Amino acid sequence: MEVGRLDHPELVTVVDLALGVLGEVGEAAAVASVEHRELVRRQRAGEEGDVAAFQSGARP
Repeated sequence: MEVGRLDHPELVTVVDLALGVLGEVGEAAAVASVEHRELVRRQRAGEEGDVAAFQSGARP
């Protein structure tokens, strides 16, 4: 086997599938990260609204 050349199609297929799976996992992680940031932002905004309401004497 020469350096930089794969003579085993099965190995190429496995590597290709593994890279595809890693790509999908990376994409899902990126989406989850964005969704988590949005959730945290909304929670913080809600908490700030709760604090402002409490300070103003508003009752839930």
